[in-house]
Amino acid sequence: MDARGRRYVAVALTTQAVAVGTTLGSFSLFVQPLQEAFGAARWHISLAPALIVMALAVGGMVLGPLLDRGAIRPVMLGGSIWLSLSLLVASQATSLAVLAVCCFTAGLAVPALGPMGGSTLVGRVFVAERGRALGIVNLGGPIGIAAFAALSGLVLEFLNWHGTLALFGVLAAAIPIPLVLRFIPRHVEAVAHDTPEGDAGWSMGRLVRTPAFVLVAVAFAVGVGIAAGWNSQVAVFLYGHGLSLRGAASVVALAGGFAIAGTVGVGILADRIRGEFLLALLIGIQLASCLVFVAGAPVEVVVPAVLFFGMTTGGFIPVYTMIVARRFGPESIGRAMGLTNLFMLPVSAASGPAAAAVFDATGSYAAALFAFVGIFVLALLGLRRASKLAD
Repeated sequence: MDARGRRYVAVALTTQAVAVGTTLGSFSLFVQPLQEAFGAARWHISLAPALIVMALAVGGMVLGPLLDRGAIRPVMLGGSIWLSLSLLVASQATSLAVLAVCCFTAGLAVPALGPMGGSTLVGRVFVAERGRALGIVNLGGPIGIAAFAALSGLVLEFLNWHGTLALFGVLAAAIPIPLVLRFIPRHVEAVAHDTPEGDAGWSMGRLVRTPAFVLVAVAFAVGVGIAAGWNSQVAVFLYGHGLSLRGAASVVALAGGFAIAGTVGVGILADRIRGEFLLALLIGIQLASCLVFVAGAPVEVVVPAVLFFGMTTGGFIPVYTMIVARRFGPESIGRAMGLTNLFMLPVSAASGPAAAAVFDATGSYAAALFAFVGIFVLALLGLRRASKLAD
C-alpha cells in the first residue's frame, strides 16, 4: 500500500466514523431521553433510525452512479455539509415531526460520507490489497460507534440531547471537510479489474436480474438491516438488565470495539476465503446471539452476546464489497451498494420499530427476536443457493 493509498484509506475511515457514529451508531442512547422529552412511546422514537435507513436507500440510488463515475470528492463534501445542517436543526427540534424530517435528511448524507463513499473510493484504487484496504476503511463504522457512544455517555447528562446533537452537527463538518479537501482529488480513476468476471458495464437492471447477486444482496441486507434495527434498541434492552445510562453506553462503545476486531478479521480473511462463506458466518453469529437474548440469560451472559453481535456488524461491508468487486468489477460497487440499500430498506425500517412495538405491547423483546432468528435462517438458505449458482 503506497502513500496515496494510505491517505485514501485514512480519509475514508474517518468520514465513515463520523457518518455512522453521529447517526445510527449512537441512536440507542437517545431513545430514553427522547421518550421523556416528547412523552412518546418507544416505537415512535424508534421510527427515527427507520427514517434514516429509508433516506439512506434513496440517497444510495442517486449517489451510486455518481460515485462510479469517480465524483467522490464532491459527493463526500456535500454529504458532510448536509449531515451537519441536519444534526444542527435536529438539536433545536421542538416536535417529533421536525425531528423526523431531520432524521430523513441526515440519512440522505450517510451513504455519501459512509460505507458507499469510502468503499467505492477504495474499491476503485486497490486490487491486490483490496480486502485489507476495505477492512481498514470499514473500521470507521465501529470506531464511530465506539467513539460517539462513549462521547454520548459522557455529555448527555450535562448537555442533554439538544446539546449533544448540536455537538455532533459541528463535528460532522469540522472533521470530514478539511480531510476531503486536502487529500481526495476531484476525480478518482478506477484501476483495471482483477478477475475476468469483472464487467464495467453492469447496470442496476442487469444486477437485479442476476439471481446470484440478488441472493447475496438479500443476505447482506438481512444482516445489516436487523443489526441496524436491533442496535437502536440495545441500550434500552440493557437498561432492562439493570445497567445505567453510562453502563449501557460503555457496553455499546465496547461493542464498537469488538466490531473493529470483526472488521479487521474479515478484511484479512476476505482476500483468502470465499466471501459467501464469511457472510454466512457473520449471520450465524448474529443468530446465536439472538438466541441468547431471547433465553432470559443473566446480564453476565447477555453482555458478551451483545459484544459478539457487535463484532459481526463490522464485517458485513468489507466482505460484501469484496464479493461485488470480484464478481461484477470495481466500477459496479457504487451501483451495487445503492441497489442493495433498497433490499435493506424494508428490513432496517421495520426491525427497530417492530421490536419496540413488541416491547410496548408485551414488555419483552422475545417475539421480535424469534422473528429475527427465522429471517436469519432464510438468509442462510439463500446464501447456500447463491454459492451453488456461482460455482
